[in-house]
Amino acid sequence: MPPVTELITHLLNGLVLGLLYAVIALGFMLILGTMEVINFSHGALFALGGYLALALQPYVGWWAALALAPVGVGVVGLLMEFGVRRTYGRDPLFGLLFTFGAALALEELIRIVWGSRGYTISAPAFVAGPFQAGFFFYSKYRVLVAVLAVLLLGRDYLAVRKARADSGARASQAAE
Repeated sequence: MPPVTELITHLLNGLVLGLLYAVIALGFMLILGTMEVINFSHGALFALGGYLALALQPYVGWWAALALAPVGVGVVGLLMEFGVRRTYGRDPLFGLLFTFGAALALEELIRIVWGSRGYTISAPAFVAGPFQAGFFFYSKYRVLVAVLAVLLLGRDYLAVRKARADSGARASQAAE
């Protein structure tokens, strides 16, 4: 493989990984911005979603696992909310400690259920393997992941923009 091809591959891999980090960071910042809680368990919840998708995929398929895993994580997050809610209006350290403890508990639960080794979710047939552009090969699956990340980021951007516009409109109506 020519050195330029390797450089392009590494740059694309970095871009895809950066998009995944942006999705995770966006979720963290939305929680911080709306609820004013520093959620230390955010990464553990993200990992739990991956493991739930891994467990569900053989039974329901790739797309259904992609849809159901966030629902499962949402249920866990809702249960955590009942605990975090007790810290509202108090010292922010209480919420921080609660979510830190929840992260430790979730990480241990993941180790108990799935062990400590890494897993990969097999790509669906339509994105299995690489695509070729001349002498350049790149994973179809990573392209799909990048597209999904961009769609999520765009959806959330539009939702936040709409929420700001709606709150601005309500504020101007209240001032009249």
